[in-house]
Amino acid sequence: MLEFNLSQLNSSGDLVGALHRVRDVALQGGIPLVFWDEFDSPLRGERLGWLRYFLAPMQDGTFLQGEMVHRIGPSVFVFAGGTSSQYEEFGKQAKDASSDSKALDFISRIRGYIDVSGPDPEGPDDLHYMLRRALLLNSLLKKKKIGKDSEGNFRVDDEVIRAFLEVDVYHHGARSMRAIVETSRVGEGERFKRSSLPDLRQLNLHVNAARFLRITRTSPPDFGFLPFSSESQ
Repeated sequence: MLEFNLSQLNSSGDLVGALHRVRDVALQGGIPLVFWDEFDSPLRGERLGWLRYFLAPMQDGTFLQGEMVHRIGPSVFVFAGGTSSQYEEFGKQAKDASSDSKALDFISRIRGYIDVSGPDPEGPDDLHYMLRRALLLNSLLKKKKIGKDSEGNFRVDDEVIRAFLEVDVYHHGARSMRAIVETSRVGEGERFKRSSLPDLRQLNLHVNAARFLRITRTSPPDFGFLPFSSESQ
């Protein structure tokens, strides 16, 4: 797997260097899975300016370096946008973009898409947001290396789990959940307690801190919580 953030590249020449790295993997017999992050960022002020440089790689599996044509070989390109939360929204941007961007040609070469849902409810009928939060929290606790009990469950107070799952909105989506976990005062192998949470000002950057902390002080619902396992799916 290779990952490139296009917002950190400055020119089409930088992209050629990235495509050479992709080609090197293919020449060694592998099938590169290439993650192009922020692919919809501007290039030198041009909206969606990167897209025209992906037409040949996507259509023919080749790219130009000067007058030389290089073949990439079998590969999988994954494009993650930073300005549109859904494919439909990106499609509207593409229609409004200049013809020089070749945005519509780019869309015609896409073979599929996934709208990745964030940790907040996407409407009154969204019944799965709490599951999405639980899966994300599970992953974040693994990275934080929270302590585990003898059965392999994370040592996290129930009221802390409830706050992460039940708070109404995360101001910056998944980034806010990650920030709260990363800035909590809990060392590797320790128990994640209410007192481990960041202070009020820090929490307010990512959630309504008063509501978040209020959840940690209320009684749990009648159904309670199952152990938050480090192996749960």
